[in-house]
This record gives sequence, structure tokens and C-alpha cells, in this order.
Amino acid sequence: MSLERKTLEQLNLLDRFLFTEAVDQPEVVSEELVELLRYIEESTDETASKCNSPRVKKIHEHVQQLRSDEEVKVRYMQAWEERALDIRDAEERGEARITKLYQILFSEGRVDDLKHALEDSTYQEKLLKEMDIEYKFYE
Repeated sequence: MSLERKTLEQLNLLDRFLFTEAVDQPEVVSEELVELLRYIEESTDETASKCNSPRVKKIHEHVQQLRSDEEVKVRYMQAWEERALDIRDAEERGEARITKLYQILFSEGRVDDLKHALEDSTYQEKLLKEMDIEYKFYE
């Protein structure tokens, strides 16, 4: 699994405002906020060197220290791997729930419900609740 950056369309409304309006219209917010947003978007030495804000420069110093700390790198990678495993586990449990639902519908001859559930995730969730199929592994 890889970490990916969110596109502008994937950001929530506040993020969109901050990353578009604030950066494109610095008179709306402080210069320091604009610099911080630019730094967050691209936290490099080059971006930090263009900042006038001592706070942003201090943040960059901390980021650089963390990036060079081997223990932090190891802990970050462990946390990242745990998160990836949690996501994979959740996906497997979700798939197991859906499989169990389809098995029940099929065995009970509820073909119309099965077809509807395949096409409509809201209806699928309704059936999962109706049948009390929880997030756990099924065999």
C-alpha cells in the first residue's frame, strides 16, 4: 500500500479554501498562514528558505530533525505498517460480511434481494443490519 497525496477535489471545504483562496488571495489571510500552507504542501529546504516566518522556519528545523532521527523513522515505519495491516484487516472483514450476506440470500432463494444488493450499496447495508451481520470473520 502506498501513501498518496489528496487531489484538490478530495479535500474538504476548509482545506480547499486554505489551499486555494488563501494562497491565491493573501489579503484574505496573513502572510504567515500562506507561507505555512505552502510549506505544508511542499516541506522542502527550498520552500522553507523562501519563508519569512520564523515559526515556519522553526517547524522546518523540527521536521528536518525528525527526518534524520533513525528511531523516529523506525517508529514511523512500524506505525505505517500497522496501519496498512489494519486497513487490510478491515477490508477482509468487510468482504467477509458481504460474502456471508450473499450466501444467506442465495441459500434462502432471495434472488431479487441478491440482485438488488449487488447494485445498491444502501440496500446492501440495510440487509446487513436486518440480518445482524457484524464486522467479524465468517467461515
